[in-house]
Formats: sequence, structure tokens, C-alpha cells
Amino acid sequence: MSKNSKKIESLTDEELVKEVQSGENEDIAVNILVERYIPVIRIKAASMIRYCPSADYDDLYSDGMLGLIKAMRGYKEDKGAKFVSFANFCIKNAMRTTMRAAIKNSPLNKQEDFDFDTLEDNAATAEQSYIKKEEDREFYSMLESLLTKKEYQVLSMYLRRMTYQQIASELSVSEKAVDNALQRAKAKLKAHITK
Repeated sequence: MSKNSKKIESLTDEELVKEVQSGENEDIAVNILVERYIPVIRIKAASMIRYCPSADYDDLYSDGMLGLIKAMRGYKEDKGAKFVSFANFCIKNAMRTTMRAAIKNSPLNKQEDFDFDTLEDNAATAEQSYIKKEEDREFYSMLESLLTKKEYQVLSMYLRRMTYQQIASELSVSEKAVDNALQRAKAKLKAHITK
């Protein structure tokens, strides 16, 4: 990895989007954003499959990626929304389009009978809420067994959308130490997922 790539990797999502939109370091910035959002896209695709088994996971995943690329191209910081919110919106809408097609083409379902409001991220029933809590518990348990204590703390805070500065202040460490721990955690998680 070049020195420039390492510098770019430490940029915020919004700063990376500026790189993409300006054409400077576009490929590197796109790759970093895609790597950051792959877990989000995987989770959303898996979640939507539960609501519509006739949809194809790979199609949902691919359309989620396209939604992310669309978000990178269309994001406008002056509108007041964080990039993560805009990206989630674009990813979800792209996946919903795939689901609508799957439902329309499924002989078991009628499109007009399907309530797309049930696709909200927040679980609508006690059973769904319990399943989500169990999945979260399993995910964090896996992280705890995979990572060192510091890596786990840093990644947990990062997943709660805390900034490097906030994490460093909370843990009484430098921002560089936060970045190092986060990079190690991401590498371990990526290796674990791709086994």
C-alpha cells in the first residue's frame, strides 16, 4: 500500500466521497468506501431475504453495491445529512427494487399484497426483535473472541459512529493508537469472514 493510500484510508466517509466526486484518487477512495460498507450491505441483504425468500441474495448484494456507488456519486454534504445516512437510504432503495421484482415474478406472491413497510430496519414484532438481539449478541461475542480487548473496545465504539477523536478521548490513547487498533480489528474480521 502506498503512502498516499494509507493517508486516504484515514479520511472520513465524507472526505472520501469528495475524493470520488473530484476524480482525485477516485479508485482508492471507492475501494475504501466499499470495504467499509460491505458488512452493512451483507447484513441488509441477509435481513431482506428473511422477508422475501424468493429474492436472490447475490442480486440484493449486487444492487446494494450499486446503491452505494450511486450514493458516492450523488451525495451532497450541504444538504445536512451524514454520508452514512444517505448511503443506507440508497442501498436500501436499490435492494427494495430487487425485492419488488422478485415478489412480482414469484407465483406465490401478489405484488399488491406485500407491505414494503415491513422492511424497516427496526424489528416490527417481539420475535423479530429477539432474533435481532440474538444475532447482535452472537456478532459481538464473535468479535470479543477474535479481537484483543483494545481492538474490541475501539471497534465497538467505531460501530456506534464515534469519531477517532472521541474514541481516543474515551480510552485515553492517541488517535494513531485508535487507528492502529481499528485497522488490526478490521483485518482480523475480514480474514475471519473470508475463511
